[in-house]
Amino acid sequence: MTELLGFSVSPELTSLLDASVEGKSIAPKKTNPETNRKIRTIMSLDFSRITRKLQIRCEDGGKGWSACQTVNAEQLYREFLIISVLYPHTAAPTVFVDEFWHTHILDTKHYVPDCEAIFGSYFHHDPYLGLNNDYDDLVRRFKITNELYLREFGHSPTGDVIKCGDALCLNCMSSRSMEQDHMCTRCGNCGCSH
Repeated sequence: MTELLGFSVSPELTSLLDASVEGKSIAPKKTNPETNRKIRTIMSLDFSRITRKLQIRCEDGGKGWSACQTVNAEQLYREFLIISVLYPHTAAPTVFVDEFWHTHILDTKHYVPDCEAIFGSYFHHDPYLGLNNDYDDLVRRFKITNELYLREFGHSPTGDVIKCGDALCLNCMSSRSMEQDHMCTRCGNCGCSH
């Protein structure tokens, strides 16, 4: 892992970006200047409050995620935003990325200007995708998202970017021991039947 702007960046993302770690600046490759600016903005976003919130115990209003899970979620979310810039209206987040996104959305003081800086307007979230007789569209978009993660970053959005051994499925955030039923996008990592 490379450290960039205080954030661990995978070798795949580092190869996408021409990084200058000491100068804390990045110049993405293979893109136009406006896309470069958007990616730099994504990489410079401060998600420290979100990661702290997600690490708070569930009974205290957080999600109880480990430090490793939040680092994974943060990187996957940044990559999701980059995919959303490069391929507008195509990505469907995993449940893991979606939870990070929800927390970002709830931080309206930061989410609104972050969206404007990246997308030029509010980046809308459709929480009903897959529930309105469009489940096939959700599955199709998730397959496209998986292909885009593999193409752009060299890994799936459902796997560990950083191996941490936590007993949670990074796609559906449910226990791999499958104590309770849960929604999953057939990630294959947790043994569920969804």
